[in-house]
Amino acid sequence: MEYEVLAALLRTAKNYGKIKSKGFKLNNTEAIICTYLYSHEPVTQDTIAKAGMMDKTTVAKAVKQLEAKGYIKRHANPVNRRQNMLYLREQGREDVKKICEEQEKWFDMVCKDI
Repeated sequence: MEYEVLAALLRTAKNYGKIKSKGFKLNNTEAIICTYLYSHEPVTQDTIAKAGMMDKTTVAKAVKQLEAKGYIKRHANPVNRRQNMLYLREQGREDVKKICEEQEKWFDMVCKDI
């Protein structure tokens, strides 16, 4: 696949995700973190930063916002008490499930003729 086509698909996916996550009052970074948590929880902020190729400070700020919005909660890691384990709250899980369903629709649309 040509680089330009792949880049266009990635941009389109990101824009589609932004549009669909606006109804939940999440910015792009928050949506990425929540969708990662949906299928990988519990995880640390460092794990999310590495997986999403994001700066740790960016993740920390987004986590704080998500906590304030009631989407996630954190508990001390029993193995390493200096770290927090992140979990989705019930409302966060319900909203993120809807976002993931929208992502699946997008992937189905894009891949239907492949």
